[in-house]
Amino acid sequence: MNLQSITKLKCPQCAAPVSANAKKCQYCGTEFIIETGNKSFKLFSKPLNTKDFGRKTLLINIIGIIVLHIIAWLLTGENYWDDTPFYMWFGILPLWVTIMTTFWLKKHFASAIGILFSIIVFAANLIFIYIKENGRFNDDFLIVAGFISLTFFTSWIIGRIFHSIIRFYINNTESLNKKFKE
Repeated sequence: MNLQSITKLKCPQCAAPVSANAKKCQYCGTEFIIETGNKSFKLFSKPLNTKDFGRKTLLINIIGIIVLHIIAWLLTGENYWDDTPFYMWFGILPLWVTIMTTFWLKKHFASAIGILFSIIVFAANLIFIYIKENGRFNDDFLIVAGFISLTFFTSWIIGRIFHSIIRFYINNTESLNKKFKE
């Protein structure tokens, strides 16, 4: 009788049955650290190997931001604070950016990239206003573009905070599993 037939191993992440020589779960993809001692097996999951959603998805998200801006500007009437564009700039667009930055796994320079994108958003909105106003420009337009850019950057930071919380949870799952299993 071998040890595998005595001990029934389960994935600590999804509770699927696991063979003694498995290096990762065939159902959820969790990688294992298998410790042997005293003729028993202990399975601990490694931190989840999440991958960055890549340049292609980042490009799709940036295109989404551009499309949302264009829609908001096309729906803008005489008053920049009309309901529909207001909900686009201060509701849908920040939600989109928050979700995008939450799941974007870039670790380094993410805030600097957020500042750069915010400057681009500010400049793009000034250009939209200039075009919409047929070349007229005043300080109120700076305030409108500034609020939109500030909202964009705030949602970027909120997404990065959520990202840090999720990453902290995932990275500490392994140590918590070890403490509770021992």
